[in-house]
Amino acid sequence: MSKLDPAEKLLARFKVETYSDVRLALFDALGEACFYAFSPGSPVTLDESIRTETFAIASEYIVSKDPDAVAKGAEVAGKLLELNGLPKEDARKHLEALAARYGAAEGASGSLRGKLLNVMARLCGRGAYQEDAAGLYGKFFIEGLAVKDDNTLRQAAAAGLVNIDKVVAFRLFKENALANDSSPVIRRLVIKLAGELGGAEELMWLSDRLEKNGESDPAWQAMRAILVREGAGEVLEWGRKLAAGSDKFGHAGELLELAEKKAEGQKDAALLAAARTSLRDWYWQRDDYAKVIVYCDKLLGAATEPVEREKLQLMLLDAYLQTADVAKVGQLMASRLAETDMGAEDAFVSKIGTFLSLAGGNAAVKTAVVEALVAIKPAEARPRWMSRLNVWRQMTNPPEIPAVPAPETTPPG
Repeated sequence: MSKLDPAEKLLARFKVETYSDVRLALFDALGEACFYAFSPGSPVTLDESIRTETFAIASEYIVSKDPDAVAKGAEVAGKLLELNGLPKEDARKHLEALAARYGAAEGASGSLRGKLLNVMARLCGRGAYQEDAAGLYGKFFIEGLAVKDDNTLRQAAAAGLVNIDKVVAFRLFKENALANDSSPVIRRLVIKLAGELGGAEELMWLSDRLEKNGESDPAWQAMRAILVREGAGEVLEWGRKLAAGSDKFGHAGELLELAEKKAEGQKDAALLAAARTSLRDWYWQRDDYAKVIVYCDKLLGAATEPVEREKLQLMLLDAYLQTADVAKVGQLMASRLAETDMGAEDAFVSKIGTFLSLAGGNAAVKTAVVEALVAIKPAEARPRWMSRLNVWRQMTNPPEIPAVPAPETTPPG
């Protein structure tokens, strides 16, 4: 035996110990030592007889009347059954012993049945004997799921069904409306399966959970996983739905960006423009003007209608003013002045006037904006523009009012 593993000493102590609680603790440690020694890649070499004796002790505990001893025996046997190396008939015998003890515990109070079923569920998802375990335990999971007054039992039953067949389990959970189950563990399990296996039909009930404590993040992860599998149109629709609500976690932006990428991949120009328009509006609502500029530029690059181009340029002007990008303000207005004169009624002129009139604004930025506009040299006369420019210069650099000298007073004679 390797000096790294204490299993042999633990077994020897167990055999001479007389106190039941100490024996149970020694057995627990013995089970851990055996599990480590027989695990793949373990540096410990342990005689097979130690595992055989540990299984024998577990079998004695499993059939005892002490619930704690039964649970510990099942736990240790379950761990060892996760490992390879047992003859098929021996493994089958231990699996059947767990099933028999679970059946014998029917009607018993306390958590014993839940603990036993949890071990059985785990064996359906791990180790070399999963197929045998599934064949033996499947009916117990179906029955356990119907027990309404024991959530521990029902949670173990649900986990076992998932370990046997996720697709069948998910269908069964939906048929039994377990997304609204009283157990938060089961609800989260259904949500997780929806993310792995569900389609667009799951999105509505998942979206209802986006602001529920304990379910918000799992529901979002499930929604996102589903939408990654869907087309750009479905993703865009849900991005817009979330944006129209409170969207307190900002999920709409992530979906709208996903819709943009999918539309690019699908080479769908209409959907791409729609996704970018929604992104522009979403960032606008959050005063993220740097992002607004990015998406206005993208949209402007594809826009051909004069009305649409002017609308985008007006939004760009607003975003440039909000981000104090005075150079871009100057460039935009210079390009417009090259085409036409602009007076007080012009939307662009009005936007600048509103910005300069805003109480409490940054005076230095306002002055820099006017200086950038003054620096524009139109190729043709623009009298209406010059008139507004003079007004703005007065607003940002008003003439000094000469001080009125105090009246002289004649001293009393």
